[in-house]
Amino acid sequence: MASALSKEMGMMDAQLKRWKDAALEAVSLREKANSLREKLSGKVIHIKCPFIFFLTYFVIGLLQKFILII
Repeated sequence: MASALSKEMGMMDAQLKRWKDAALEAVSLREKANSLREKLSGKVIHIKCPFIFFLTYFVIGLLQKFILII
């Protein structure tokens, strides 16, 4: 019984490590997307073309939705 409990705890530890790694990667991707969004929005101010302005904010919106999924 102790052996089964030890094995179960080992599997739970491994699962927790995978979840922790996935969470850290999600945080890293969110920070990178935020950084890119800030850079991109800074450049949008200099763009005069309305279509490109719209397209830029559309892409930013997609990035935000993608981040929320992660």
